[in-house]
Amino acid sequence: MSYQQDALSGHLAAGLSNAFELSWKLVARTGHTVKDVLDGLQVVTPEPFDVAFICAGVNDVTGHTRPRRWIARQSALIELLASRFGVAHVIFSSLPPMHVFPALPQPLRWYLGTKAALLDDLLARLVERDARCELLRVDFPLEAGYMASDGFHPGAAAYRLWGSVAAAAIRRRCGGSPPSSSEAGIRAGNLDSVG
Repeated sequence: MSYQQDALSGHLAAGLSNAFELSWKLVARTGHTVKDVLDGLQVVTPEPFDVAFICAGVNDVTGHTRPRRWIARQSALIELLASRFGVAHVIFSSLPPMHVFPALPQPLRWYLGTKAALLDDLLARLVERDARCELLRVDFPLEAGYMASDGFHPGAAAYRLWGSVAAAAIRRRCGGSPPSSSEAGIRAGNLDSVG
């Protein structure tokens, strides 16, 4: 995407702006794993956020992060967000169905899809045990129009759907309705590890 308004963060902000007074920050870098996200947040100036929306994991799949390390880092990320940024709601985006990525040849597609499903299952179990957290699953239609031309990254239609579903989840968790002049705003952080 050439512009953030067309990417996930733009659609997410647009989906929240009519329900909340919004202040948000995007922390993203191509190729980041969850470890890189953790390391990056250690140097970000602390400020309070109500919600963190986390999209990270594909690079852990392709980078062969071991399951035990994956889940330990996710746990550490939850605690860091709470302690350093005051985050009360952590919404993780589930890992995509890599077994159907058109750019990946077989048997690599099967292998990465299996690894993604395993890591996603571990994350789901972690999230189930923590009331601060939610795992957001987005059922993207398995159509070419939802993928970027590289066959690996999401396309414009996928970002629009993803942002809409994520905004609805945040509104549900935070009681989002159009703000009155006396209501406090919401501060959201979007931690996105871009492929």
